[in-house]
Formats: sequence, structure tokens, C-alpha cells
Amino acid sequence: LFSPNFFHAIGHAVLARALCDLLRTVRGDSVTFSTVASHTANRWLTEALTPDISTEPVPVGTPILNAMSDTRVPVPDDRGFKASVGTSWPITKVVSWAATRWMEEGPIPAAQVAELQANASRFLDECGTEPGRFLVTLHVRDSGYRGPSYADGQRDAAIERYEMAVDAVVAAGGVVVRIGDPAMVPIRPRDHVIDYARSDRRSERLDIALVAACRFHLGTASGMSFVPLLFGKPVLLTNWITPAHVMVTPNTLYLPKPLMDADCKRIPLERQCTRYGLAIHTEHIEADGLYFQENTPEEILDATTFLMAHLHDGRLRLTETMVAEQKAIFSAHGLDPAPVLPPNAMAAWMECR
Repeated sequence: LFSPNFFHAIGHAVLARALCDLLRTVRGDSVTFSTVASHTANRWLTEALTPDISTEPVPVGTPILNAMSDTRVPVPDDRGFKASVGTSWPITKVVSWAATRWMEEGPIPAAQVAELQANASRFLDECGTEPGRFLVTLHVRDSGYRGPSYADGQRDAAIERYEMAVDAVVAAGGVVVRIGDPAMVPIRPRDHVIDYARSDRRSERLDIALVAACRFHLGTASGMSFVPLLFGKPVLLTNWITPAHVMVTPNTLYLPKPLMDADCKRIPLERQCTRYGLAIHTEHIEADGLYFQENTPEEILDATTFLMAHLHDGRLRLTETMVAEQKAIFSAHGLDPAPVLPPNAMAAWMECR
């Protein structure tokens, strides 16, 4: 039985699909999925992702799975799910496992994906986009959607800090479509930049269509930035604050939001991973006099240009040595799955002592 909070936010619906895929792989076709009818942030996507989840009544006492960051899912060991002795995965590892599979075959049928991409192309044509420009979607979480008090804003970021990266995408031949909701701070208008989030063209279906058609997605720690994983799209997740909670695939790249002490010095990688790896609210760090510092425009630009330089045929092509070295470092500090950062961002963090 899935808790209703799997459907209150768009990113949680992605978590629900990932759990369905994992549990069906583990248990076979005998597993039945249920929830109760509830509000959903994007009904079109929820219905597309969850046709096998029933809203019929279930027996009292049915175990409930919650869409929370500390939820752990019982699974057999990860050697092909064949052993009877079980373990458990954090929900982010479940999504990492599912999203890696979605790079080859996503949960939305190919014909439906093609229709979504055609819808996105029509939208770009109607906006006067030059033929041949590639699409990049941008989502920067801010306080407009749920108000400044919701989850105390640690995952928020300022759209102004993304201007240099946006200009780099445009200079490389792209068009940037900013997605989100009308309450967001406007993005600076210029050629090849569309503030779709604040336009009257918004719709649940087009929200998803744009992500389905993008070359890559530039985002933050917000549910909309999980949606590209459904389509196997490369994703750069900036201003990320929980290194112990990352969705890792060969197509994801992370730029953490630095955790700083009262002397404006960055907390070393080992200490942040082992002591503050799950910190997401101010209350988790304020007793120690710490604060999260937003990525600088230069850091976001560096990460964006690094990703663009390593994109080929819809895949992020990183050297095996770089990936192995970073994963070894993070794994040694207990992170599973372990993120991958742009080299300059990793080097800057490693230099902190």
C-alpha cells in the first residue's frame, strides 16, 4: 500500500514507479500495488506512471510504504535478487536502480514518448525557435510554489545564479526553456530563452513533453528534476544538499551546495558525508553554527560546460577512471549510491581540510 504522499508531489510519483519496478522484479507478477485516491501535482504523469496501482480498498493492517527520504525498502541481496536473505535499500538507491534501467527502456510507452516529443517540437516552433537548436530544460526551485516556510528553503536557489550557464547553452546552439510554476521569480528575457513557467501555455502534459524532448536537464533538488530520469535524459543537479541521498545513474552529475562553518570555511568532504550527509533542514545544522552556501554562477557554468562537453548520442560519457575514483571516495564514507561531480567541483571539495 503506497502512502498518498507518493502522489502529492511530482517527484514522488517517480519514486512510486521506481518502487513498482523493483518490487515486481523481486517478487514477480504476484505483487499487487494499491493506494488511496488523493491529490496529485501532475495528474497526467501520475496516470501514465501508475496504471497498475489500484485505489480499491485493501485489508486493514496492510504494510504502508512512505515516500520519505528515510524510507528503506526490504529487498533480497543485490546479486540479481536471487537470494532469500534480505537487506534494505534507501529509496534513493531504488530510484537509482530503476532510472539506470530506464535509460534503455522507460516506463512510458515509446509511442507515447514520441507523441510528447512532437508536442514539445510544436511548442518550440510556435515560440519562433530557430530550426536546429537543441532543447535544454531548466528548473530552479524557489519559495514561490509552496511559500518561504515550506521545508525552510534549504533546497531553494536563485535563478540569477544560472544566467551564465544559460548564456553558455544558448551560445552552444541551444534554447533554454525554464519550467516550473507562475509564482517563480522571472528569468531575464533574451533570445533563445523561454520562461515557460510563467507563460499562459503551461499544461500538465506539456510540462512532461518538454522534459521528454530535452537534450539535458539543468535542475536543483526538486521533484521536477526527477522527471527526466523517466526518459533516460542526462541531468545536472545543482545546489544539492544531501550527499547521502542522491539518484545515481551513468547520466547524472551533481554539484553540491557547500556546507560552511561560522568562519565561512567549507566543511571537509569526509565530515559532511559522515555527519551531515542527510541534513536537509536548518535544524539539522544550526546547532553547530553551519549554513549552506549556494553555488556561484561560475561553479554552475563550469559544471554545465563540463556536461555539454561530455554528451554524446544522448549519454554522458565520463572516463571510467574519474568515475571509479570518485565512487571509491564517497563509498569509503558510507555513501551508497555514490554521486559523481564535475572534476573542478570535486577537487575544490577535496582541498578542504
